[in-house]
Amino acid sequence: MGKEVRRVQEIESLDDINLSDKTRAYAKKVLKMPLERQILHARRLAYRRSSDKDCRQFIKELDEAGFIRHDLTPNTFNVWRLYQHLQPTVTCREFIMSNEHYETMEAVTDEEVAEIVCAVSGLSDEQSYVILKYYGLEDGKIRTFGEIAKHLGRAQNPDKIRHEAFTEIKKPWVMAKMPTLFGWENLKFPDLSFYREGANKVADPDTIIECFYWIGSTYTQLKENNIHKIGDIERFPKSYWQKKFDQARLSEIEKVMHIAGYPDFTTQKPQ
Repeated sequence: MGKEVRRVQEIESLDDINLSDKTRAYAKKVLKMPLERQILHARRLAYRRSSDKDCRQFIKELDEAGFIRHDLTPNTFNVWRLYQHLQPTVTCREFIMSNEHYETMEAVTDEEVAEIVCAVSGLSDEQSYVILKYYGLEDGKIRTFGEIAKHLGRAQNPDKIRHEAFTEIKKPWVMAKMPTLFGWENLKFPDLSFYREGANKVADPDTIIECFYWIGSTYTQLKENNIHKIGDIERFPKSYWQKKFDQARLSEIEKVMHIAGYPDFTTQKPQ
């Protein structure tokens, strides 16, 4: 990790750091948040080019006091953002951002970033562009979906572009190309064995639904309705599904159940 970074637990207030009066006043008046959040805010911005002169000075003085790591890059934080968007699918590497994590985490390597670039290269040119630009994985600079949509000539559809990008990046065959980053030997979700060609595998009723790929809203709705296992899906009557879920969600539930080895499952009432 290089030179050990100072820990936030070592101080009780900004007065314990040798800050200039101007910088201390900026932190207290502008960054109206607890000490730990002030430090974390500066640490995250340290790897981006802030347009705020006072903020840059705050970061500089924290760096001089030993609170900023020099072995991290913007991609460490960009990959952290990617991890957040992959949940609950990926659960095996700790990317919870806190001061404690910042002080101890391993830096993301160029090889790990290259795996993501390789993984998304199999998508369409537009989807590859959206994902790489949104997560800043080419040059470390992140773009908003609004900026990306404008560049693509789809300025009226940033929300649709966002939905398409998050759907594509979560597909098992995309994620399977990122073994180093997310430690696939420990990966629980999804269970890629169900997605192999000719798998013919039948999920046990106690198999948790996280073992399958879901579009976020369907997964969330299932959990909100206390549906946690494949057996939970199977036991509910068809009338239940018609009341609780719209047609798009019903179609996805049926598709997952067929992948899980229940080809006759349907949410539709007999005609």
